[in-house]
Amino acid sequence: MSSFFAGALRQKGRAVLTKVDGMEHRGSIEVGNLVDELAETLRCSALVLFAGAGISLAGGIPASSELIHSTLGTILSFSSLPQEYKRLTQEVCTQTMRLEIFLRELVDILGEKGLFPLRILSGGTPSLVHLLIAELMKRRLLRYVVTTNHDLLFEKACATRHVLVSVLVTNDEFKTWKWSEDNPAIFKLHGSADYLNLGGAECVQAEVRQVARGLSKEKSEVLKYLIERYSFLIVGYSGRDFFGALPIVFQSNFNRIVWINHEEKQVPARSNLVVKRWLTAHPRGTYVNADSMALLAAIAEKLDIQVHSHSRCQDSKPVETLKSEGPLLEQSADVLIGMLLKRAGKPDEAYDCLAHALARLDLPAHSGLITKCHIACAEIAGTGLRGWRHEFLAKEHSEAALKAALSGSDHILVMQAQLAVYDSYLSVAIPLGFDYIGLLIFVQHIVDYAMVCGESILASTGCKLLAQVILNCENAREMLPIVIGLYEDAVMFEEDEYAQDVLASTYYWLALMNYTIGAKEKEIKYNLKRLRSLLLIRQMPEHEHVASCLRMIKRTLDELGRESLVGRKAVEYLEELGLKL
Repeated sequence: MSSFFAGALRQKGRAVLTKVDGMEHRGSIEVGNLVDELAETLRCSALVLFAGAGISLAGGIPASSELIHSTLGTILSFSSLPQEYKRLTQEVCTQTMRLEIFLRELVDILGEKGLFPLRILSGGTPSLVHLLIAELMKRRLLRYVVTTNHDLLFEKACATRHVLVSVLVTNDEFKTWKWSEDNPAIFKLHGSADYLNLGGAECVQAEVRQVARGLSKEKSEVLKYLIERYSFLIVGYSGRDFFGALPIVFQSNFNRIVWINHEEKQVPARSNLVVKRWLTAHPRGTYVNADSMALLAAIAEKLDIQVHSHSRCQDSKPVETLKSEGPLLEQSADVLIGMLLKRAGKPDEAYDCLAHALARLDLPAHSGLITKCHIACAEIAGTGLRGWRHEFLAKEHSEAALKAALSGSDHILVMQAQLAVYDSYLSVAIPLGFDYIGLLIFVQHIVDYAMVCGESILASTGCKLLAQVILNCENAREMLPIVIGLYEDAVMFEEDEYAQDVLASTYYWLALMNYTIGAKEKEIKYNLKRLRSLLLIRQMPEHEHVASCLRMIKRTLDELGRESLVGRKAVEYLEELGLKL
């Protein structure tokens, strides 16, 4: 070990023994004992490292908020919208939007080009933490690393240390993984920038869409397997991921968790407070405010790990930015801003941006963008624009969307536009004598096709339309169980705020009618699901829609009683989200 790096390790090791504060585990625990425990667990190859984005900051990888901010800066520079819309977009996206949701909107409008922020994550240089972890894997002291990061710093560190490691990214790779494999493994829950560089943009798009909805079944099973059999050391992870890894951690019968919080000098995140309360109360949990590098350095010293500072690999060459895609952004920047504002819960401003974009786009060259703009405008007009529903405006936009889609060659867009048209026709009750049975058959064919093609958004939209068609039939009351089932399918296909909102309202109405036993319990269930979606999209507990949803839950809980089984579970779930009624 070089004298400089060895000295740095010893200094860090001493620092963790003197500067760690807030250590909480069944009242108290000695920090030195924790270092001894983790070192011994590594000697037994019984530890799994769970790494979040914080561990990559020292390697030159930007935080997600910084990545969104810089990406938006490029997009906004090509926009012709007034400054007030640009400022609003930068504010709501940087402060409240998850990176996966942001990337998903870019991919929906720009296709493969929308993944360009991930190219930035393929750069960077492994930090001393990455090199230490690679050395632990080389010695077979650490067999598994689980990470939410897209970057390639672990892979680069392992290559530098000549470690043969398996990297699992896709659902198929997770599903076919054999635990009998001898090589150490890195499990990447949210995808990898490497797949983009290798030309697997389609794979990355699928990963981005999946993460936006939650962790897949295959990845959830692997994470649950590991957390119930190994001790987990969690570093660089904020715990804000309420809809990915964190629920698996909360719900599992875990073996042992040590969570290192690196934010002791900042205002604690709402999610960190939830995690802290939960782990502090758990007999096998430890929550520590500390420098991650300091703790790992102390463990390395216990294990006599030596990593030479000259073994750090060189930084990657600068990656391309989207500025080279000027013509593409000149066409789509205004559309992107409108879609981002719509996703962020700003429908009025989103409609203004989309209408501005439509005035600048021409058929047939921009048929896809025009179709998506009109469909979004129809959704906004039909659900609420400036405080009112505008059914006939929604009809005009949906018909324009179908016209634009037919001038292009994307059959999926054509089907989405057809669904938008029929949805608007139902809203304005035309044409007279509508063939509901024929429409049901037609929409069911679209849903079946969407399921085969893996088009979850189209399948979800079709299920919602099927439910609305049934509600317009004469015997709608007798078919309410089918309607509810269709909305549940819509939620399953796509974490759709509207479908969950309708489900919650439907169960509230059924409760008033005393139609079914347990309707109030189901109303709470779907309001909680709606709350989950609202927080997923906006991450703002102060948002007016979140506040409204909480009021509905409070009202129903007051009727049921908070000491009931459902009431207690609802309160516990809200506490996990860091919310109070």
